[in-house]
Amino acid sequence: MQETEDGLPQQPFRSGDHSRAALSAFAKALTVSGQDDAASSLAATAPNAWISAEILSAVVVGLIARGDDRKALSKVEDLAVSPRAPRALAPVAAAWVRAGSAPRALEAIQTLPRSEQQAEALSLAVQSLARSGHAVPQGPHLAGLACELADTLTSPTWPDYVLYEHVRALTGYGRHTLAAAVSQHIADVPLRARAVGSGDSLARTPARDPDEDVGDIAAEAAFLVELATDAHNNQWAVASTAAALAWTGEHDRARDLAQALPETFAKDESIASVAEALAASGRYNEGTDLARGVPDGLQQDRVLNGIARWAARRRDFRTAVDVAAVIGRHEEQSWALLTTVDLAVQEQQYGEAAAAARALTDTNDRVRALSTICAAARRHDAQSHAGQLTSELESLILDALNSDDCTRQRRGALKAAAAEGWGDSPSGRAAAIEALRLAPWHVCLRAVRRSAPQALQTAVHAVLHEPAAATASLAPEATGSLKHGGH
Repeated sequence: MQETEDGLPQQPFRSGDHSRAALSAFAKALTVSGQDDAASSLAATAPNAWISAEILSAVVVGLIARGDDRKALSKVEDLAVSPRAPRALAPVAAAWVRAGSAPRALEAIQTLPRSEQQAEALSLAVQSLARSGHAVPQGPHLAGLACELADTLTSPTWPDYVLYEHVRALTGYGRHTLAAAVSQHIADVPLRARAVGSGDSLARTPARDPDEDVGDIAAEAAFLVELATDAHNNQWAVASTAAALAWTGEHDRARDLAQALPETFAKDESIASVAEALAASGRYNEGTDLARGVPDGLQQDRVLNGIARWAARRRDFRTAVDVAAVIGRHEEQSWALLTTVDLAVQEQQYGEAAAAARALTDTNDRVRALSTICAAARRHDAQSHAGQLTSELESLILDALNSDDCTRQRRGALKAAAAEGWGDSPSGRAAAIEALRLAPWHVCLRAVRRSAPQALQTAVHAVLHEPAAATASLAPEATGSLKHGGH
């Protein structure tokens, strides 16, 4: 089974995501090794501002990893004004928490000038921490900020406060004329006076007011006010805040906040985050009940999948299987059950793993899972489990092979599934070889990778670095078919 670094099966990514991830990882590695100029050059030469911000975020994470907080903080201000700034700052905040400095994380998030930005960054950071197995700090830091944001964004006067934040940001950018025009829409007179006050020593005062070139300041101000006080945008900010509350331990308040939202996609996303956070803290029934209230079936299954996997990560394998049983979509249910199998095997809980495997509805998945359990049980001398499951596996494969709809490719896929489960062993390699005889190579690739990783690595190396030798080793008729686009 294909896995991520934390042992969970992963879903495929687009090649563009791979490219950005590789550039970010390279930039972080360069920074950790002290090659700051080279890392900054990667960000400066990125194809667009979004990717540049993502790479710069990785540079800052590298600075944190090597303990250079001063330099990291100096770059945080650049991230705060970058495109999609909350997404750029969230990994930085998470990195500071992992380094043991929640106050620094809080400081980074609060460089964002507006509450909705801070809510999004905080939500992304704490979810990343929780899903990577790191305890999220409680108390006066991140949880305290989540509570403050909830108070601000749900206050009856939230439009005034949002406009206040915009005025302060515009003043900081030197847009004094536009800031003054926007401030006129703040109904609270004392708050309006604070917004246009001259106490901001950090405000940039350009030699020439850039607003002189704007033809209609009033029209631009009206547009900005309409955008800032849009109820839909506020709902998304509240949804992010509810997620942040949930992942920092404020479950009950988070649930109340999410359920109070109007019936929109923002509410569904908020409830999904709260339900998963409840499950992560062991409150599975509450999380499942909340998830079952999501009206969209696909999203509901996605949340239930997350709850089942959290139960498995917390070693509550029976709950994981029970939650997976109510998932309607096959792909989500299989992902939840295969994750449960993997994690139960890691704990050498072979009976629990077998129960999850038997709940799989797809024969290939069940063969793969049972083979995985058998191989692990034999490695750890759990012979009673291994013998019983081997008999069950052989019976399952035999029934599948004898079915009326079992084609040659279907037989190959079954053998490939068994090879994946057996892994790097004589049984795994034998099954992979038989699969290659019966099915197209792409059906068997994962099986070969699992059962003969070194052999596959050697073969790929030969193709990449010794093409002449690789071509010469092909039979003449095979070479001809390749030249003509044959299979």
